[in-house]
Amino acid sequence: MPPEVKEGRGSRGRIGVYLHASAVNVSGGALLFLGHSTAGKSTIGRLLAERYPLIADDKVLVSRMDDGCWMVRDASGKFRAWTGTGYPLGRRRYPLLAVVRIFKARAVTMHPLGQRETCRYLLDAVFENDFQRRVSDLRVRKDWFRMTAAISRGIAGWRLTFPKSKSIITAIREIFEGRLAADAAAGSWMRVHKRMI
Repeated sequence: MPPEVKEGRGSRGRIGVYLHASAVNVSGGALLFLGHSTAGKSTIGRLLAERYPLIADDKVLVSRMDDGCWMVRDASGKFRAWTGTGYPLGRRRYPLLAVVRIFKARAVTMHPLGQRETCRYLLDAVFENDFQRRVSDLRVRKDWFRMTAAISRGIAGWRLTFPKSKSIITAIREIFEGRLAADAAAGSWMRVHKRMI
């Protein structure tokens, strides 16, 4: 199996990895939620849906474009990536705003993560996908680690605790919409990423 998913037909230099994650659209960018199978990725998507449209509920493809920007796309039901026909071509891509590791709790708290912690959570999400967990080729696994390390170096990571209530909407709005509105409107996603780190 090849270590990466090539994006689209005839594209060069675009690589990606599948993650067990959910994502919502915040100001035109993707907020990526990571966590184990019962962490609440679907729950948080439902809670936020009133204000933030759901991009993906269970599986996402995170890919790097030629310009170095990381993009997120829904990958549910499209796990034939190794045949060259599994890429979800009809689904829109969103610039990756932030990586958020979620935990259920009684109160909403949000704290920045370091690069290593963000990388570790991303790598966990890689191996939550059954088909990737079965890959034994060390070169492929190293490529996945390189990709997750590159994402964590360029994209801010956050630790979020949340209850099953819509109070989470306020926290997401304050952290992400408030700080990103000017840069997002200007279309400067790389500046957005650097400001959030």
